Amino acid sequence: MRSILIKNGRIINTRAGTLSAKKHIYIEDDRIKEISDVGSMQADTLVDADGRVVMPGLCDAHVHVVAATASFSELSRWSPLYTAARASRIMEGMLMRGFTTVRDCGGADYGLSDSVNEGYFNGPRILFCGHALSQSGGHGDMRDKGEAVDPCTNPAVLGVMVDGVTEVRRACRN
Repeated sequence: MRSILIKNGRIINTRAGTLSAKKHIYIEDDRIKEISDVGSMQADTLVDADGRVVMPGLCDAHVHVVAATASFSELSRWSPLYTAARASRIMEGMLMRGFTTVRDCGGADYGLSDSVNEGYFNGPRILFCGHALSQSGGHGDMRDKGEAVDPCTNPAVLGVMVDGVTEVRRACRN
């Protein structure tokens, strides 16, 4: 059980449009357990907010943590290990900007999520959706101009091409 005490933090009441006086916020196992005017609680970690605003982490509902380049055809040729290393920096940047949860809409898998959860990478909690499904020539078709080979066999790419009902069903099951 991990515990954090943030003392002297101010809290925004978004409904009332007000900012609180300095409060003490006790967090246990990543959940706020108590907010009080006095800090009598003991914790593993103590943070003095010194009157700064304290707010819950942000959630970004549409990210691609493996998209370290805008060239998806290039991305499809990268080693999954190299892609993961690049993704670790992207995820750490997201966390440092205040995003504690992200939903990855194509590209990330349980490996990146587990790496964050187990402390191997610094990053937000990842809710991953698997690969985006796309018809040939669609948004998830990662081929470059004139490229006939399906590059979507690399597990680090964002999408997988599926044409027809049978392929969509197979991809969904996978």
